[in-house]
Amino acid sequence: MVLLHGITLRGEKDPRLVRLARAMAASGLRAAAVSLPGLKSCRFDRSDLRAILDSVEELRARTRTSIAVAAFSVGAGLALRAAAEPERAGDFDLLLLFGPYDSLRELWISNLDRYESAPQAEADWDGFVWLRMVLSYPVLENLALTEEERREFVGLLEAYCEDDRIERKRGFYERALKSREGILAMRAAATRDLPDLAHLSPANRLSAVTARVLIVHAADDPLVPPEHSERIMAALQAGGRGDHRLLLSKTLSHVTCSSYRHLTDGFRILGMFAELFREQPAICRTGQKKPARAGTSRPEKRSGSWA
Repeated sequence: MVLLHGITLRGEKDPRLVRLARAMAASGLRAAAVSLPGLKSCRFDRSDLRAILDSVEELRARTRTSIAVAAFSVGAGLALRAAAEPERAGDFDLLLLFGPYDSLRELWISNLDRYESAPQAEADWDGFVWLRMVLSYPVLENLALTEEERREFVGLLEAYCEDDRIERKRGFYERALKSREGILAMRAAATRDLPDLAHLSPANRLSAVTARVLIVHAADDPLVPPEHSERIMAALQAGGRGDHRLLLSKTLSHVTCSSYRHLTDGFRILGMFAELFREQPAICRTGQKKPARAGTSRPEKRSGSWA
């Protein structure tokens, strides 16, 4: 099983991803939390797509079993884009995606437009400050922050999704970033038409996907609107395969659990995780699939496991 993070400085060492990897390993799955260098540095880069493809290929060669991918946010969109690579589509058997995008260019520009100026609603400050910090990180050296401000910046961005104290985020913006709005506006303008935005999008490529796709998307996602997943699902189902699933959930805020009031959603999400434990076909040396015999669906424990 391959696990993919979103835009986070901690990357594959994000505590949420580490906990999931350990849970999967304890349940009998071999789990590889993959480093995506672009997303770890708040950039959109083709090297991340290559990292996913190479990791899936290596894990498949090591285990000779089916490969599942669990991916989050921008990493989920990249996972779907990787599974749509025509010559590599057969390497993916199951995708469990949380908050994926359909068009990265559309998503990025819509967020740039939405958070172009300081918001009126208190609830919008979280996304407003997050976007400015993501824009800032690749050019951090040009912002002339003090050493104390740099440490606070990195600490805040590392734990941004886990820290729900909007007043802290807004306070840092007012103290350290507001005076750099001119630099951030130039940076935003420079990213609007990056060629990699189109290259890293699964939009118009989904007919090549052969894997089963399960999507969980926050019903009120402020960063990646659920319409992206609805378009993805419509395109996948148009291909004739009927076992793809989409759950729009009020349990999540983007890809983080924010509410325990919707227990039915929680059980549905667990049901999607349960799909990972279905008996999957083994892989022959030729790369062809053959029916798995009893006791052969899980790889043997090896030294150097990625779990």
